[in-house]
Amino acid sequence: MKELELKFEKLIKKQAKHESAILGLNLLIARLQRKYSANQSPAELESCLQEMKAFLKNMLQ
Repeated sequence: MKELELKFEKLIKKQAKHESAILGLNLLIARLQRKYSANQSPAELESCLQEMKAFLKNMLQ
């Protein structure tokens, strides 16, 4: 799971690009990138990571 979190972190920090056919995921990543850009604190990053995990968990159910 740690490797996946690192990938999410890179996406949120705009250090990696994403390509997905899933519109909802694309919109979420774009929103989290904007949210983190406005407040680049560790707490904000953790909040973004938790939101990304929750989205994907719900998507897989």
